[in-house]
Amino acid sequence: CLSTWLQLHLASHSDEPLAVPPFPLTVNKLHRVASLFKAGGYLSFDNYLSRAKAEHLATSQPGGSGLTWTYELGRADAEAARSVGRNAGRARQSRPVDPVRAWGLDLPEDPIVDGGPVGPRDFIVAGCLFLLREAEIAAAQIRHVTFGVGGSSATWLLPSSKTDCRAVGVTRSWDCTCGVPTLHSAYPVCSLALQSDRAKAVALRCGNDPDGAPLFPASDGQEITRAAAVATIEAVVVGYGEVTQDHLGCSLYGGHSLRTGGAFLLSGLGVNPYKIQALGRWRSSLVIQYAGEAMHSGTVAVSYTHLR
Repeated sequence: CLSTWLQLHLASHSDEPLAVPPFPLTVNKLHRVASLFKAGGYLSFDNYLSRAKAEHLATSQPGGSGLTWTYELGRADAEAARSVGRNAGRARQSRPVDPVRAWGLDLPEDPIVDGGPVGPRDFIVAGCLFLLREAEIAAAQIRHVTFGVGGSSATWLLPSSKTDCRAVGVTRSWDCTCGVPTLHSAYPVCSLALQSDRAKAVALRCGNDPDGAPLFPASDGQEITRAAAVATIEAVVVGYGEVTQDHLGCSLYGGHSLRTGGAFLLSGLGVNPYKIQALGRWRSSLVIQYAGEAMHSGTVAVSYTHLR
């Protein structure tokens, strides 16, 4: 957020003969930067404004004391937020990936994009069925996944996430779903078992310790980037015949497409929305939106009890 603010500050003062420091903020600086956020169609301007405000308050004065948020700046930020948000609509949601259609593709075990994960098909299936963000699945390690006796279940430890900044960690589990016809072989436990063996082989080939190696490594055994994770998602979507950009050239898929894909699939299968919300660690009732969209799509609901 701060990086984007600084870039737009520089652009908004490009007509000045001398460089204008971004902080401390003034009413004029705030209005100039906000105008570019509005022109760019940003839908979460409040997040950027909040970060800039924090940076302003942390800026030291000559005497060593911090700055204050004046009445004039308070009025300016309220006006800016109202202007940028007017007629903007709701924030963009990453379009869901379909793990069943992804499983049906004849994908190789090797990465399908530069720097992408080994095992791209299992990357999609496991990410969707465990409702993971791209950053979480990219940071996952082999040791974070454990299996029940005979592969009867898979438990995934998520040591840190967007809603767990203290890295307390949570676990999410699936029982074996082999034979569930509505998943068409897109089975989370089997996908993780295959990927775990694949990742261990990559780690040994690259001379890495398998215990701390990535679960979805790049070909060189290193952790994939978030950009490579999203590129893999887009490549898979193209593979089963969908476009990845709208008529304005904006990306339809992103780092949350695995989460939305899993939520959409489970909603269509008749899983209780509260169970999906718990599995995905949502604090809001956003999952109800996916349930409504799944119902609208005409997906047949079935009884489903394999996730924990």
